[in-house]
Amino acid sequence: MRAFKRRLTTGFLVLGLGFVILHFQNCAMPSELDQYGPMSSDEVRIVDDWASEKITLFEKFKQVEALQDHLIVEGFCARSLRGEALLWELGSSIQGEVLCEMGGFRLVLEDLSALACNEAQSLSVYTADGSEEQILDLYRACHSAVN
Repeated sequence: MRAFKRRLTTGFLVLGLGFVILHFQNCAMPSELDQYGPMSSDEVRIVDDWASEKITLFEKFKQVEALQDHLIVEGFCARSLRGEALLWELGSSIQGEVLCEMGGFRLVLEDLSALACNEAQSLSVYTADGSEEQILDLYRACHSAVN
């Protein structure tokens, strides 16, 4: 009789815990993607291939301090551009290239003292064929010394 009570108690505990656990089941609304049904292709794709832009800058505006000697500009580039050179131009006089590597690029601008003080300048980064361009507005803040 004692063994029967123990089994009966254990059975009720297991059923009771089951009901408690079901209470915490995720009852969230279905994902919006579920309404579109299964994908028509078995192709596995990464989200970055779905981006409409071939290049994207992390920032659209950057302020450079007067004593700052270099600036690092980073961004994403589409996987289809891997290993290709992206062209960049600062104002109309300074130009160069940066490679698209592993889905991104890193451009280091040296000698920022050549930038005009207290004036906005544009840094353009664009694909070699010119099909896409991103612009970063640069502003070099020079504070005059007050005596």
